[in-house]
Amino acid sequence: MINETFDYVKYLEVKKNIDDRSLNKAVWYEFSTWLKAKSHQSEGLKVLEIGAGIGTMIERLVEASLLNKCHYIALEPEYSFKVAAKNRLLSWAKNCAFNFKICSEDLWMVYGNTLDIKIEWLDAEAEKIAQLFNDESFDLILSHAVIDLLPVPEIMPGILNKLKTQGGFYFSLNFSGETEFYPNHESDVDIAKHYHADMDSRFPDLEWQPSRTGLELPKWLQHYGCKQIVEGESGWRLGSEDELIIKNILDTIKKALSGYPGLKNWLTERYSQLQQAQLEVKISNRDCFGLKQS
Repeated sequence: MINETFDYVKYLEVKKNIDDRSLNKAVWYEFSTWLKAKSHQSEGLKVLEIGAGIGTMIERLVEASLLNKCHYIALEPEYSFKVAAKNRLLSWAKNCAFNFKICSEDLWMVYGNTLDIKIEWLDAEAEKIAQLFNDESFDLILSHAVIDLLPVPEIMPGILNKLKTQGGFYFSLNFSGETEFYPNHESDVDIAKHYHADMDSRFPDLEWQPSRTGLELPKWLQHYGCKQIVEGESGWRLGSEDELIIKNILDTIKKALSGYPGLKNWLTERYSQLQQAQLEVKISNRDCFGLKQS
């Protein structure tokens, strides 16, 4: 469950514009070129998104004319996100002159002109994928800002098993090990080091560092046998206009490193700088796209 004291729906709404400007353009080009061609060649694609949030990736793909007819399965365990996604997509479709039909609580349609998308919303964790779907069910599996939260060596083989041979994967905004604050502070290096170490403690039984997912994921996928992998930086550069996002980063560090020596003074200064619009943050991420070999 998410922290109910924080408005995550608002966070995801604000985050969309930041993500849009951060996505790696070269990786997006390779992905979008492949998907557009795939969409034209098929009478209907089957797509799985892991961690669909409030539906912003659906908007992004449709607005880029990358989907026309498809069955889009959105996997998202948080019920409040589903409610927000339904309301958001209804408003978005109206603004885009598309039709939006609610067939049932978990089944929606977006259609108009050449667009015909069935959205099936599943309230489930990524760990349930192996039980939910047959092998080689999907033409495309994508996930945005989620893979670095998962035990990749343990869960990724099961995810890729659900992808058809020559099917594509697009995994964007995977954290890649750098958290930097400006102006500099003498405690920054130690704070970031311990913050990343806390991330890496999520899966103590695995030889996998979540804080380095963006760097290690393409290597893992290539070793697994995937091909045509392209990857590139999609870092966040956050400034005074991104106050909500920066505050969430500081709050997350506060929770993760509770009791760490010097943390209280560091946070006091950083929160003060944030209030005065004097704090900037750089977060490193990486995107990757590729195809399943067999």
